[in-house]
Amino acid sequence: MSDAKRVVWSAVSGDLAIELYGNDGEAVDTIFDAHDDQPIPAITPDMVPKIKEDSYDLVIEFLASGYYDEGKTYGPPENCYPPEGDEERVPSRAYLIHYVRVSDNVTRKIDSQLYRNHLHTRRKEIELSPETMDKLFNHFQTRIEKVEVSDE
Repeated sequence: MSDAKRVVWSAVSGDLAIELYGNDGEAVDTIFDAHDDQPIPAITPDMVPKIKEDSYDLVIEFLASGYYDEGKTYGPPENCYPPEGDEERVPSRAYLIHYVRVSDNVTRKIDSQLYRNHLHTRRKEIELSPETMDKLFNHFQTRIEKVEVSDE
């Protein structure tokens, strides 16, 4: 009987959120990752038409499954083995969040003059195609692998 502990997880949800911005200038022709200022070829300007006025985030959701065995490093050599583990992450959904800035008096009537012209943000999700999801998952694979997941 082994004293080593083995932990297994399956279909644990995780996500990576990325703030987007467009290039400077009149017309936006490239969308960038605000984290490292790198272009994101799978996101085209027509997907984020109001990137100059509003904010957008890209969210890539994934499922993680794997195991970790702490190994056994003491006792008779024939019973010892090093720690080992493996994990697989597969994309489950990708979407854009468009944060639309709208004034209070457009979205709801407020009696107090103090809040009448205060700007609020409305959130709108835009589903991306499975093909785009796969491209984005591959593009951000290294960062996705670094996201901590927990099945708790």
